[in-house]
Amino acid sequence: MKSRKLILILFIFLGFSISTQACDMCGCYMGILPRENESSIAVFYRYRAFTSQSYKGNSWFPDNGIARTQHNTHSTSGDTSNYSNSFEIYRVAELRGMYYIHPKIDVNIILPYLMNSDADGTITNRIQGMGDLTIFSSYKLLNNSIANLVRQRMQLGAGLKLPLGEINQRIDGKRASLLMQSGTGSTDLLFYGSYTLGYRNFGTIFNLNYKINGNNSYHEKIANSFTSFSSVFYKCDLNSNVTMLPNFQLYYENSKGLFINEILQEGTTMKVWMLGGGLDLHYKQFSVSGSMQLPIAEKLLAYQPKSTIRTIFSITWHFANSKYLFSSKEIDDDLKGSN
Repeated sequence: MKSRKLILILFIFLGFSISTQACDMCGCYMGILPRENESSIAVFYRYRAFTSQSYKGNSWFPDNGIARTQHNTHSTSGDTSNYSNSFEIYRVAELRGMYYIHPKIDVNIILPYLMNSDADGTITNRIQGMGDLTIFSSYKLLNNSIANLVRQRMQLGAGLKLPLGEINQRIDGKRASLLMQSGTGSTDLLFYGSYTLGYRNFGTIFNLNYKINGNNSYHEKIANSFTSFSSVFYKCDLNSNVTMLPNFQLYYENSKGLFINEILQEGTTMKVWMLGGGLDLHYKQFSVSGSMQLPIAEKLLAYQPKSTIRTIFSITWHFANSKYLFSSKEIDDDLKGSN
């Protein structure tokens, strides 16, 4: 019982440690979904692309070769003045697991595999490998309904990102930039808060997220970041087994960028608003989700790559807990005993 109590105190501490990677980490709709209170195993695929200001061609997928074109400052001889042909692409495949240890407390694990690429002129560099492991927990502060019409739910959570990814991968014998590495080499803290409000079949969600990043052995640090995500969605039951949820999304990201020896690397700052939409399909114990967002406002330096597209696709299997690690009675008894 004492060991359980220690574990309980740890997860309650994490759950109360307010407001990280928005919907990427904790799911888009935590409130009025089918199987919303069940544990799950999921596979996620995330894609993010950036191109130089003067890039022409397929800026959404700039590395697919066929769609790339010559630019007004890029001659057939390979001249790359003004960085006219540069791009950055970040692909991430993730295995995610969420398990409820109590009806109000969940524990999440995210194991990513990163596939990064960049180009300057005719040369494309690629790095891939296992990324950093993320472990976090959330606590439901509020989860109720009013006259079966209005639903609201509030969660607070926190966690850790552990430096399991590689930070010493090389390109042409030289260590690649930290932004290209599959890992960061730092231990980071994650905090987030989420509120969902639903009326009949309509709903909206607001996520606020903050990430505190540490330094790695090269005295590199990605600045602390703030992200927010909001969505408006409609739940449509096609039949007893199939539910569809179209949605509109707004995403904001803010980070000063990369520091090396406490010096900010110019051109790495990220301040962007993105707008988009998506669709979720639920069939029995399975769900498929896809979304796409495009930038609507971004603060950039003249030579800094600009955001072009952000997409997320996931497949999830939901399952009901046969039992919980903690029951409500155990938590109530432990809390009383600590007073």
